[in-house]
Amino acid sequence: MRKTIFKKELLFVFDSKKVDRLDQEKIEIALFSNYLSGAPYYILKESILDLPCLEKALNEITLKQKTNLIPDLSDLFVVSDDLNIPPFIKKLFTEHDKVVFFVGAGVSKLYGLPLWRELSDAAIKHLHEKAQLINNFERSTIVRSFQDPKQKLSIFHDFLPKTSPGSLDFYKSILNPSGQIKTNPYDLLVQFQRPIFTSNIDNLLFEAIKNKLKRPTKEENSDVQPGKIAETIQNPIYSGFNEEIQIKSGVPYQIHGNFNSDPNSTILTIEDYLAAYKSGSGLSKFLQNLFNNHRVIFIGYSLEEFEILEYLFGKKDSINKHYALIPIFLNEINLLSVYKRYLERLNIEVVPYYLDFNGYERLIDLLQKWLDSINEIRTESHFEKIAFLESGVL
Repeated sequence: MRKTIFKKELLFVFDSKKVDRLDQEKIEIALFSNYLSGAPYYILKESILDLPCLEKALNEITLKQKTNLIPDLSDLFVVSDDLNIPPFIKKLFTEHDKVVFFVGAGVSKLYGLPLWRELSDAAIKHLHEKAQLINNFERSTIVRSFQDPKQKLSIFHDFLPKTSPGSLDFYKSILNPSGQIKTNPYDLLVQFQRPIFTSNIDNLLFEAIKNKLKRPTKEENSDVQPGKIAETIQNPIYSGFNEEIQIKSGVPYQIHGNFNSDPNSTILTIEDYLAAYKSGSGLSKFLQNLFNNHRVIFIGYSLEEFEILEYLFGKKDSINKHYALIPIFLNEINLLSVYKRYLERLNIEVVPYYLDFNGYERLIDLLQKWLDSINEIRTESHFEKIAFLESGVL
């Protein structure tokens, strides 16, 4: 829920409900910490954490028309427009067959896994505290002097090669999910039944796909035993990318490798990136083909992580328009315009959602709302069409 509202918003409700001045003052004193301030907005008291708290505070004061007023006041603090699927996205899922998801570290972050910058900082800390290969001055100098995560991970792997015991222990520890969330975002993504690509090196996407295929529903192969469905599960594709690889749902595509399966497959260091994305490489051709022939929805990526696309395509060289879910706070509208201007150069349209409500778990609410909306209009023929298209090379 919102923590601030403009005074004019509250005044509109008061005027529409014909609330007298005495009741207005009671409400302002009960709800807001700055009710005497000359600012154009009100700030909710810290004790009012959610809508039940808000309604409790209103019920504790005597008002002439409490019954009709409380719902309208509560609505002032609810924002849900960011959860609604934009019409152009909904049209993609219902009319455009080649739609894929690209998932970044921001999604795995919900499980307690680190973002790329956090991973690289933790790696340098590991060199100092666990491996004891650098001193504290060297650690602080590296963290302060090198901003690019690839630089710090290059330093880390200069000391500890990817398959060394020290490196394996580090990644085993840091890629271990520790977060507690109400709904698995990867489970939701799998239910969209679209191909999913990720630059993450963890196993979370594969586990979600595996769990989905092991759980047949009444609508999906109810006459097939779970054990038999499990036989169709395909391992992640995390290396050997080229233009000939078939793109279909139910297969985890890990373009930067999978550390659990093969530490040497991971793309982490500057040397790794230069080799993987050099002109004419299998991965660069694969991605160029993907972005030119599919509509991509990016989830969990920061601005700095889109640099690979800039390297691959330059400015608006991709034939198709793509989309990026970008988390912001409501008071960061100016920052949103910066995101839009930057990503427009890559033919990517920004779709914002608000962190003010439930933090980064707002993404889970958004995906569930999108999925519900799409499922309402899906038909059996739609799924048959998807299956037919996936039977060939897309």
